[in-house]
Amino acid sequence: MSKLEMQQCVLGQVFTNCYFLKNKETGELLIVDPGDYAEKVFQKVSLMQGKPVGILLTHGHFDHIMAVKEVKEKYQIPVYACMQEEVMLAEPTINMTAVYGSACSIKPDVLLDDGGIVKEIHSARFPYNDFLYQDYTENNPETEE
Repeated sequence: MSKLEMQQCVLGQVFTNCYFLKNKETGELLIVDPGDYAEKVFQKVSLMQGKPVGILLTHGHFDHIMAVKEVKEKYQIPVYACMQEEVMLAEPTINMTAVYGSACSIKPDVLLDDGGIVKEIHSARFPYNDFLYQDYTENNPETEE
C-alpha cells in the first residue's frame, strides 16, 4: 500500500491544478504549484491535516506562482524549481504576473536539474522527502538508485 496520498485543488482564473502530496505516516506535505489563491491552499492543507514541508514549482507561469510568497511565508518552507525556470520565475514580464494581477518575482531556495527532479529532491537537503522518493521508486522499478 502506498504511503503517499495525493489530492488536487483547482485554483484561479485559468483553473490551474495545485497538488498536495502527503506522507500518510508523518503528515508531511509537499505543495505543488500553489496557483494564485493562497487562502484555498491554506484551507486544503487544513482539511488534509498536513504539515507543509516544501513547495515544488513545475514551471514559472503566473497561474502557478502568484501564491508562492504567501504560502512560503505562512509555513516557513523552501521553494523548489527547475533551474531552467530561474529567469522566468524572476522576471514578471516573462512569467506574466505583470499582466495578470500584481507583478511578482520568485527566487527558489533550491534549483533542481530537469530530468532528475524526484531524485534531486531526495538529495537536496530536503529532510522530509524520503516518502516521496521511496513511493516513486517503489512504483517505478526502472529507477536507478
